[in-house]
Amino acid sequence: MAKFRAPILNKGAVLLSKLGWIAVLVVTASSVLMAEVPQTAVPLLDCDGLPCVEATIGGKTVRLGIDTGDEASVIDGKLAADLKLAELAQEGAPASTPKAVKIEGIKLGDVELPMQEAYALDIARYVQNKQMPPIDGTLAYTAFKDRVLTFDWPHHLLKISAPLSASPECPGKCGELSLITFGKKGPHIVVATGFTLNGKPVTAQIDSMYSGTMLIYPTSVEKLGLEKDAKTESKRFFNYTDGGVDMMEASAVSEGFESDLLAKNPHLYFAGPKVHLPDGLFDATVGVELMQGSAFSLDLKGMKIWKS
Repeated sequence: MAKFRAPILNKGAVLLSKLGWIAVLVVTASSVLMAEVPQTAVPLLDCDGLPCVEATIGGKTVRLGIDTGDEASVIDGKLAADLKLAELAQEGAPASTPKAVKIEGIKLGDVELPMQEAYALDIARYVQNKQMPPIDGTLAYTAFKDRVLTFDWPHHLLKISAPLSASPECPGKCGELSLITFGKKGPHIVVATGFTLNGKPVTAQIDSMYSGTMLIYPTSVEKLGLEKDAKTESKRFFNYTDGGVDMMEASAVSEGFESDLLAKNPHLYFAGPKVHLPDGLFDATVGVELMQGSAFSLDLKGMKIWKS
């Protein structure tokens, strides 16, 4: 969902655990067996409840949040200056738009990402104001184009595949991923099928920088039979969403993925007045608290999601 950076970037924006190389078996001209795709794993760290990793940029060790909820990566402006990152031209951009920079050679363990574009922000101020966790920047889902990205929460590992030239076959029960704008004029974000609420299917944004379970948007309350639940007066404050917002908290019977139960009697959330809304383009946003008991893989080549 739109988070601390939404007002600015709302545009159409350690010990290495190596799993090793295994032969890739080509099934057809357009698919491979996922079980045999080469992957590397790096420690998945906890940055005030949100996923982050240690990385190196220009030989300097930094801590980066992994953000599946935005198409734009960000980096601390002072760090960008210290690293002498090249500034990118932004023709026609409003004067208030942050500087865009080019980051070469981001390394996560043995994985080196291709050149990334990022916005240089005063992250230290966001951290001080509790609008960002203690990190030096974020890597958006776009940084992992054509790869499979696995959040192995139980083993505290982030697994990153090599770039794929062919789409992996679904290894089991898979949902579909789509890139949908957050609202009619928002950035493209990752939305999945396969999640369920009280046994009913929901289409949900996958947002690894949202610390809650499942947030249901107003346009889907009636569809999901949640009219009474949405009238709850209980609240919970989320620091790192939309600059810090209240959400209304209720209880659900169950939240799951495909036929698997993720949580029984979990918390369920509804948008407070300051939560940015996606104009009815999908039902919900799913966050860390719902996924952290499992391993979830996002196939950003074949556009699938599965739980293992």
